Amino acid sequence: MGYLEVTNLSKNIGQNEILKSINLNLEKGTIYGFFGRNGSGKTMLFRALCGLIKPTSGTITINNKVLHRDISFPESIGVIIESPGFWDHYTGFENLKVLSSIKNIIGDEDIRKSIKRVGLDPDDRRIYKKIFFRNETTSCNCSSYYGTT
Repeated sequence: MGYLEVTNLSKNIGQNEILKSINLNLEKGTIYGFFGRNGSGKTMLFRALCGLIKPTSGTITINNKVLHRDISFPESIGVIIESPGFWDHYTGFENLKVLSSIKNIIGDEDIRKSIKRVGLDPDDRRIYKKIFFRNETTSCNCSSYYGTT
């Protein structure tokens, strides 16, 4: 059993079947990519995994706890679904510092490692808008590394 296990997950909205019998077994500390055409259900799957929507059927088990039965939301999660919400007038480091202050479990050195991990310079003083104008994916990847440095 993986850290995150999805078993026969389905989600219906009205008469529309958005997710149909999804099965996943994901290990902690591993990076996964999800690809699919528009409307294939990627966003709904991530919303379900984060506890933002309840599945019509099936289970999501995170660290041996069933979502919506044992826990309402994953105990520790960092996720950006669709568009990132970064501040244009802050540097990349400053943006991640603000995010890290939510739980105060990530220090400056961890932020620096995360920035370096995606090939950027943590000492770059350019504002976020100038650095990531065409590449929001890099900034999302950087923020998703929290806890895995």
